[in-house]
Amino acid sequence: MGAHKRHTLCLLSIILLFLSGGKAHAQSVVVRDTVVIRDTVLIYIARQKSEPDTLKRERHFVFAPGTNLLFDAALTPNLEIEFPIGSSRWSMLAEWWTPWYRWHGEGRKNRAYQLLLGGVEGRYWFSARKNTASPTVLKGHFVGIYGAGGMYDLEWDTPAHQGWQGEFWSVGLTYGYAFAVGRSWRLALSLSAGYVGGPQRVYEGQFNDEHLIWQGTRRFSYFGPTKAKVTLSYLIGWKVRQKGGGR
Repeated sequence: MGAHKRHTLCLLSIILLFLSGGKAHAQSVVVRDTVVIRDTVLIYIARQKSEPDTLKRERHFVFAPGTNLLFDAALTPNLEIEFPIGSSRWSMLAEWWTPWYRWHGEGRKNRAYQLLLGGVEGRYWFSARKNTASPTVLKGHFVGIYGAGGMYDLEWDTPAHQGWQGEFWSVGLTYGYAFAVGRSWRLALSLSAGYVGGPQRVYEGQFNDEHLIWQGTRRFSYFGPTKAKVTLSYLIGWKVRQKGGGR
């Protein structure tokens, strides 16, 4: 029995050795593959379809010539030109008065109405938009500050045949309101008040005003209303071509 047992144990050992060797061999022949997948990523960029360009025309205000109808009724030729500064909220007005009349009558009835004035006024418009192409330009309430100067010769038919000559300057404030009359016309009502002063020479006309006899020189000063206006003006501008459309 002992020999048979030893024979059996030896056989089992050989089987175990064979099995373990086979397992090791099997492990040695295992091939581990690494699979690499290379993908190509396609990025599609959608391009927005552009709209066709269109041409737009906008009428931009450049300047507005006008005249004071009250002065015209008083035989006082005058001209005003107003133009924007930066935007339609601010504007600058330049004005010129040039009545230059002299009447010689019989019986020493001589008259003179000669006045030369030039002035400027800066204005602020409350209701205007910041665009000179806006229909609100030169429309609505406004305030201004002005300065002016000039010379004059005034003589009336008085028993003393007196006249006044001199130079003057004036500063003051203005308030007004402008209406739209049609698309391009404006009617502005305004009132100014301030100071007027300067030297004044008093004379007496003799021999049908061929000789002016000086009576004296003085200086005058005045505070109060200085101008009243009903101004009719016309907006002048150009049409600017602008491209529009999406991209």
